[in-house]
Amino acid sequence: MKYHILTFGCQMNVYDTNRLERFLASSGYEPAEGEEDSDLLVLNTCAIRDSAESRVYGTLGRLAHYKKENPKRQIAVMGCMAQKEGERIAKKAKVVDVVAGTHAIPLIPGMLSDAASGKGPQVNVSKSAEHLFDEPENVASLTEVNRYPVFSSIMQGCSKVCSFCVVPYTRGIEVCRPPEQVFQECTNLVERGYREVTLIGQNVDSYRYEEIDFADLLVRLSRIEGLERIRFTTSHPQDITPKL
Repeated sequence: MKYHILTFGCQMNVYDTNRLERFLASSGYEPAEGEEDSDLLVLNTCAIRDSAESRVYGTLGRLAHYKKENPKRQIAVMGCMAQKEGERIAKKAKVVDVVAGTHAIPLIPGMLSDAASGKGPQVNVSKSAEHLFDEPENVASLTEVNRYPVFSSIMQGCSKVCSFCVVPYTRGIEVCRPPEQVFQECTNLVERGYREVTLIGQNVDSYRYEEIDFADLLVRLSRIEGLERIRFTTSHPQDITPKL
């Protein structure tokens, strides 16, 4: 089984695409050379602007002919637009087999299996954090070593709830990733040849996991031998501390 992913939007979506690739690899999928030779087409979507959503529906319309050519070919929609629109996507675009929200990435292979077995379109837009930071076993990052920048997600969501921003409604409130997971991921990236990592989150400087804050996390990561530069995005002025 081969897959092809189209990614729209921000750095977090790029990271989520790479994460889905690992789960697909653990389920026996391989990357396709392009749309034409794929058994699975995935759209990783953005919901910041109406134009981004219109582009996704336009792309789904364009991809519909692949489904007509081979009804067993599957189409999945994930990301912020999937979280925001949910079942409306499956109702509006009949070619869609799976709609997976921002917290459901680890569940996508199982959802694809259920859809293929005749259970109809599968939709999961739960904001439960139960599987939020799950990783497949024995599958390393599939990011090419010559692809820069490379990202490590340290958190998901934002609790600021600014009037102009959709993030709390699509990514949920802040949930911080355990520092041990971040450290291990960055260590693995360095072992694969990277010398620079960009830490990403909706508001990275508000990171706190138990007693570890963002400044503490940076100190820990700076001790990884071979990691020469650490970048981060995005931050909020309210959470910049003298310690940081």
